[in-house]
Amino acid sequence: MQRYTVGLPIDFDHGFGTTRDISERGIRFATTASCQVGRRIKFTLRFLNLKVGQATWRIGGTGYVVRVEGDGSQSVVAVAVDEYSLPNL
Repeated sequence: MQRYTVGLPIDFDHGFGTTRDISERGIRFATTASCQVGRRIKFTLRFLNLKVGQATWRIGGTGYVVRVEGDGSQSVVAVAVDEYSLPNL
């Protein structure tokens, strides 16, 4: 799958971070939160410069952690995405 380098805020079940890259089937993001391989997560990507009315445009999704790598004080987490969805704004 083609990966796109993009730095978006990501909120997930037990923390937040910033994406490193995104594809149709996966997301990689940096976070200070603890993540474990195999853990299922729900996430929301926030597009700060795109608005619908007064709301920031966002995309939600679910997946599971497939890899966690150390990167200094942060971890870089790779998630296999099951599905993306457009939450109610």
